[in-house]
Amino acid sequence: MTSKLPTQTRVLYPPDILTGINSFQHLPGIIKSLGYKTVEYGVPYYIDAYNYNLQDGFDIVNNRTISVGKLGDLGRKLGFDNEVYLLSRLSWRISDRIQHIFFIRAMQNPFDIVTQPVSNISDKEKIDQLLSQLDQAYSPVFIHVHLLGTHGGLYSPPGRYYSKGERQSQPWMTDFYDDTLLAFDSYVVEVVDHLQSNGQFENTILIIYTDHNKEFKVNERIPLIFHFPGGEQAGKVTGNVENLDIAPTILDYLGLPQPDWMNGVSLLNGNLDSQRLIFGAGTIEYKNNEEKIFVLDPEQDLPPFYQFSYLNVIDCQK
Repeated sequence: MTSKLPTQTRVLYPPDILTGINSFQHLPGIIKSLGYKTVEYGVPYYIDAYNYNLQDGFDIVNNRTISVGKLGDLGRKLGFDNEVYLLSRLSWRISDRIQHIFFIRAMQNPFDIVTQPVSNISDKEKIDQLLSQLDQAYSPVFIHVHLLGTHGGLYSPPGRYYSKGERQSQPWMTDFYDDTLLAFDSYVVEVVDHLQSNGQFENTILIIYTDHNKEFKVNERIPLIFHFPGGEQAGKVTGNVENLDIAPTILDYLGLPQPDWMNGVSLLNGNLDSQRLIFGAGTIEYKNNEEKIFVLDPEQDLPPFYQFSYLNVIDCQK
């Protein structure tokens, strides 16, 4: 959303948040200023713009709006962004706990949400909400939807085709993973069919992307697919690209200038560097992990939280 490297924003994992000017420099803010309605559907904690302190970007995030009141707005104008964020997060967390105590809504372990097949807003529900937003749109709309079914290492596919009759006895079982990919493909078909039936397909930019491969691998190629209205710009980019390029590409297509603070490049630029290096950063993995699922070192979950412990440089797939 920011087209900035994590080494610049200092955001790696929760509870890291955007601070200072980084909270306001992002694609949703630019899109919103053009009159678009901006919406995000993801998982709590991890795919939640409000949780990361992304300000003035999304109108709706995970079916809620953010309001800090007149006092909060005044505090932000006076430079107390972090304090306002802290108070709004405290309010949300206290509400979560009160509802749990009185059996209104059970709290969830944030880590379980992204490692276990737990009860949460389903991918199908997110797609239904996406289609509903499109049907109700009376002005341009920008929607970010994050589906979790393919995440792993344990899966809960809605249908059993490849894994029919099998028991999930260990993480990352290929047949279960393939069934989640099949489900994802069906959701893409549903969205495209809906847009085509409503006559919206050729007035929509559709982007399909991901952030890592199976087993959280980041040094292997992953899908990045754009559909532009009328099939414009159809073709294949064979050089190294990255998710930082998504925001500049959208702005380029819309005929808008790319801000100096964006690190990515537009994929519509015909002069892409064929020898481009991809940089990434990571932190320490918890090694005492019998299930072989990526686990962050719990000793790192203390201020100043997850610091960068290594850098990746990828050339081709090496």
